Amino acid sequence: MITVLIRYNELPGYSGSKQVASASIAFFFLYYIFFGIGWQGVPWLYPTEINSLSMRTKGAALGTATNWIFNFMVVEITPTGIQSLGWKFYIIWTVFNASFVPIVYLFYPETADRTLEDIDRMFREE
Repeated sequence: MITVLIRYNELPGYSGSKQVASASIAFFFLYYIFFGIGWQGVPWLYPTEINSLSMRTKGAALGTATNWIFNFMVVEITPTGIQSLGWKFYIIWTVFNASFVPIVYLFYPETADRTLEDIDRMFREE
């Protein structure tokens, strides 16, 4: 949605430019609110849940380090991408975000209502 709104904002002579710019800002804020509620803790919490007891701290360290490295990459790449591609740069992030839905659904084991010991047993059995 944000990508579409930014596209219309950059159309020359578009009469609703101010409204779509305001809407895109509102969607940015909504995205970050729901991202913070739903996904922000995943790099810190999920590795501790899915790793065995002996690997739990190493998994948490790797998850946290990976999160910070990719955040750094996004911060470094985004200004250059926006300068080069304009609104089209957001298509890249849209594709990445959309690709994570099937990846998480298919490859991340569900850990709800299971103790850490249950998860440990689950991976030992498989």
